Amino acid sequence: MKFVTPPVVHSLIVNIAVIMFLANPLFAASADDAAKATAVLLDLNAKKYDRIAAAQELEKSGRGSSQVAQALTRTLGDSDPEVRGWAAVILVHMSRRSGTDLAAPIEGTEQFFLTNGPAQYGAEIEPALPILLEALRGSEPGLSLVATQTLEAVGTAASKLTGELAKALKDKVPSVRWEAADVLAAIGPAAKDTIPDITAALQDTDPTVRKYAASALGKFGASAKGSVVPLKNALKDADLDVRFHVAQAVVDIDGAPSADAVLPVLLESLKDHSSVSAQIIAANALSKIGPAARGAVPGLVAELAAEAKNKGGLRGAAAEALGRIGDKSAIPALAKALSDEDPGIRAEAAVALLRIDPKHREAAELLQSQLKGADQDDRQAAAEGLLAAGLSVEPAVRVLLDAAHNGGKTDRFNALSALRGVRPEHAAAVPLLVEALADADVDVRTTAAIGLGNIGLAARTEASPKLQQTSKQDPQESVRAAAKRALDALDAGDRKP
Repeated sequence: MKFVTPPVVHSLIVNIAVIMFLANPLFAASADDAAKATAVLLDLNAKKYDRIAAAQELEKSGRGSSQVAQALTRTLGDSDPEVRGWAAVILVHMSRRSGTDLAAPIEGTEQFFLTNGPAQYGAEIEPALPILLEALRGSEPGLSLVATQTLEAVGTAASKLTGELAKALKDKVPSVRWEAADVLAAIGPAAKDTIPDITAALQDTDPTVRKYAASALGKFGASAKGSVVPLKNALKDADLDVRFHVAQAVVDIDGAPSADAVLPVLLESLKDHSSVSAQIIAANALSKIGPAARGAVPGLVAELAAEAKNKGGLRGAAAEALGRIGDKSAIPALAKALSDEDPGIRAEAAVALLRIDPKHREAAELLQSQLKGADQDDRQAAAEGLLAAGLSVEPAVRVLLDAAHNGGKTDRFNALSALRGVRPEHAAAVPLLVEALADADVDVRTTAAIGLGNIGLAARTEASPKLQQTSKQDPQESVRAAAKRALDALDAGDRKP
């Protein structure tokens, strides 16, 4: 019988399992010896966890080796489900080609994982896919979660599994049902035929399954338009967490037209101080709704005015939502926030004010002044705000590039994310981004290429030669891939009428 655990506990189990592998003496002894690890993996008389540790080691030391890939493929037929499951996970991880979307900081470093949403995989992963599905349905919760995450990363390449995943939505084990919904959403349009099956899961007896089903439908976006009515019915679910995820899904699928239906639930979540993260997500959903969410202004103003510690993210999200809703009744609260002690809140409030009133002098002056200040946090917050408002683009980009080089993990991540989010109206950033294509930092080079692609046609003349060079000569595949996509974006912009 499968041991069922909630997602948070699943993650803990995976972490414990990985620590166990890393602490294994064999693992330490063979850290730089792919040949030895391969021999252990293929040794049917070796202990199970030694073989799994060997597979883990091969992910680091065996990349690019056809012998290692063959050994992992051979292990897919092993009699032990955990051994073959981990072999499938490692084989897929090693088969991943390149990526260019900024994701999250790599533990213990100042670098970031770069993903390619969705990533590119070779045909060698085909035999691993049914093994991953088996692991998802298996009795070992740590492996089950990692298999689920691996299938989610594979995305469209796992489309051959949609029929079996749809069946898994009715599995007797709740965790299998919610993991199946997650993977189907990650597969995307190729799994749209399963939307009715996922919609039916809104009636599941397990609230976690209902929550995941709602989230999955939201990820399908407009393709799940036919599920809006069942989702609206689910807004009456007895579980607040389920109602909250249902409301999010309705916003993602239908947006402003469904504002009246979802506002009560989003406001309920916004006022539920037991989960700041849920409050932030609710504020972000209200941002997506925009002007139709005017009824949320008082609640958002209240959260912006809150002075509780560790709620900077919520207060910033509230300020952004007020700006995107655009109701002038929020101006006094936003103007007051211009003197907040938190530079990030000051910047968010200024951007929100400029969205409501593009001529708001005090907001523009605050950002300009903060950009020139002595404090690095102040400067970065102002730079992100100015970029969001489309003001002082060139000096703002300079500050963000400096933060990308010299800031800590969080500062680097925020700066690179802001630079990745530039748009056609940020054409003044082109010279600096072209220069950054030669930067020593792989994350900066990748982000520069992404930014130039986002700016589009306005960057074509100045950026194309350097992007061409980068796409062929950069030592990192992820940077070359980003440059190629940027060139495609510039060419697509040139073809527009």
